[in-house]
Amino acid sequence: MDKYYGNVCELDIIFNFQKAYYILDELLIAGEIQESSKRDVLRRIGQQDAMEAAEFEEDGLGRLLS
Repeated sequence: MDKYYGNVCELDIIFNFQKAYYILDELLIAGEIQESSKRDVLRRIGQQDAMEAAEFEEDGLGRLLS
C-alpha cells in the first residue's frame, strides 16, 4: 500500500477504503494468495485508475467539475 499511496497512514485507508479493498482483492481471493508480485498488482491498479479516469472524462463530469 505504501507504493500506491506513498507513506500510507490510517486516514488514507479510511478515506479511500474502496481502493484499499481493491488492492486486497488483487492480492487475495477467498483467503488464498492470488498474486504475489507487487509489481503486477501495482500495474493492475494503475490500469484500473486509468480506466476510471477515462470513464470520468467520457461522461463529461471532468469538464463540469473543471
